[in-house]
Amino acid sequence: ATLAAAASADKRLARGEGGTLTGVPIAHKDIFCTSGLRTSCASRMLDGFVPPYDATVIRQLREADAVILGKTNIPDFSADDTRTDSSWAGSTFNAYDRTIVPGASSGGTATAVAASFAVLGMAEETGGSIQNPASAQGLVGIKPTFGLIPNTGVTPFAASTRDVLGPHAKTVYDAAIALDAIAGYTPEDPKTEPAIGNLPI
Repeated sequence: ATLAAAASADKRLARGEGGTLTGVPIAHKDIFCTSGLRTSCASRMLDGFVPPYDATVIRQLREADAVILGKTNIPDFSADDTRTDSSWAGSTFNAYDRTIVPGASSGGTATAVAASFAVLGMAEETGGSIQNPASAQGLVGIKPTFGLIPNTGVTPFAASTRDVLGPHAKTVYDAAIALDAIAGYTPEDPKTEPAIGNLPI
């Protein structure tokens, strides 16, 4: 499915069609529900679970014509502040130095972007998991205001009060393009209502 999506995007780009994310390969933390792809929260407890729907952000990225590569490793259920070790995939390493931490639970996403496995990564933060990995691996990470980006369809830690989603990228420009695709009100997530009329340029 990924190769077919990429080939389709290539054809649209060759015709001069498409948008800012057409064909851009994106990886995301393994807490985003993704139809057709296992979503395990990196735990053997959920091994084999394949959601029947996409998280709102994944749907938005598909609509923006991005190519979803797959999931990135996290600590089981995101429960670590510095490491990205899971019961099903083992350890994730910092892309620049295996002796230092990749940075919190979105570390797998940061490693995928820093190692150029993906152009963009979607991360999630409750208490530092967008910022810490970006800092640890020399990336741009945007931690948005709560409610700017819908977090429906993402395994919660504190979804009603603190959980935010945001991009990892190598440049501010790339991160801003990703943010444009996912920010704003959606009826699927009433918490995004304050974003109406308040989107940053």
